[in-house]
Amino acid sequence: MGLGLLYLSLAELLSLPMECILRPGHLYVRVPGPRGHANVELLRKGEAMPDDWYEARFPVAGGSAPAYGRPLSNDELLGVIAYNLGNDRQTHGRLSEARSAFERATRAFPDLAEAHASLGRTLHLLGALDAADAAYARARRVSPALPGLDGNIALLQSERSGVR
Repeated sequence: MGLGLLYLSLAELLSLPMECILRPGHLYVRVPGPRGHANVELLRKGEAMPDDWYEARFPVAGGSAPAYGRPLSNDELLGVIAYNLGNDRQTHGRLSEARSAFERATRAFPDLAEAHASLGRTLHLLGALDAADAAYARARRVSPALPGLDGNIALLQSERSGVR
């Protein structure tokens, strides 16, 4: 992600057209042109890769989701950054900070189902079960086939039934 942000920053500084594209677990840049576009694969030394390479290598569960394969707005890009920060904070057990980061991510990028699901998981870990349920429901509305979501919802339902 860092290299992608560097490319986008330089393009803006030089007034060059460049877009940021998200796929599950991957971000790359695209240069639009009069005859189409060129994708710049940062993990392959800037090699130009076709769209179908990204679709095969970074498939979207269920075939499609609104967050993927299109140019991101600046707000959406900030949402991806906040989502990544939330994942880091959650990994290090800093759940309150993770919650804040995931909340920022969901506000900036409402179509990023992973951010809603991660917010739900963090809320679940914090014991805010109703809020976790609502976050999981938002994730399901955005991307019904999101991997791992059904398991998280089942765990939450199991825990809620044991509490009552």
